[in-house]
Amino acid sequence: MSRSAAAEAAAQFARDIAALEGMATGTERDAIELDLQIALAVANAAARGYPAATTEAAFERALALIKQTRSDPRELPMRRGLGICYWMQGHLAEAEAVILEPLEPACEAGDAAAICFAFLALTIFCMWKGDLLEAQSPCADRQGTL
Repeated sequence: MSRSAAAEAAAQFARDIAALEGMATGTERDAIELDLQIALAVANAAARGYPAATTEAAFERALALIKQTRSDPRELPMRRGLGICYWMQGHLAEAEAVILEPLEPACEAGDAAAICFAFLALTIFCMWKGDLLEAQSPCADRQGTL
């Protein structure tokens, strides 16, 4: 997809989201908006880059909608996208927080996929910072979690 096609797609998704304002609030509306916010986030990332405020806003709104539901397999990719937004903006503490937030609940629930995601994301994040020893410390505390 070229940048112009991504920008055009992002504009259409934004118009679709704006059109939802006339729809009654509820789970059906939220589900539609979630799909559109995810598509908007991806299109904005392609067209404007991860540091763009519009990209960040779409990832944040998608994650907020996901948190309203009990469980959605798209949470981890949305966290990754938002973490990249924060990282590329130079907001390292926010990036780390959004990536690690699901770790403790995942460990308590024994959710192997979420635990692996958090450790993988943490390892990548620490590699970007040049501090792989930091990535090992939560892992050492979690020996035998999986």
